[in-house]
Amino acid sequence: MITPEICMTAVSQFGGALRCIPDTFKSYKLCCIAVSNAGYAIQYVPECHYTMEICKLALIQNNDAMRFIPYEKQIDLILSDWTNIRFFQHKYMRIEFFIICVKKILHLPII
Repeated sequence: MITPEICMTAVSQFGGALRCIPDTFKSYKLCCIAVSNAGYAIQYVPECHYTMEICKLALIQNNDAMRFIPYEKQIDLILSDWTNIRFFQHKYMRIEFFIICVKKILHLPII
């Protein structure tokens, strides 16, 4: 029988275990712990828990997790704090990201 405690133990030891946990047991806290232990686990986070905090946790743990973060969330990460670009690997960089950073630094309007 699956319990919240078993799920918490599983993702605490191996974040990728989030893949095997039914959505009904995926609390925000559980998802945060999972991506903190394995950034790629963000691909198993339900949309209702997909926040900037979870995205940033995933990238801090493994910046290759960017491939699982939707473009809109990538933009939001930079808009919220342009220094978040440090978590982006070069292969995921887009010219728009640099434009946003420059505009943020120079305090120019972002359209």
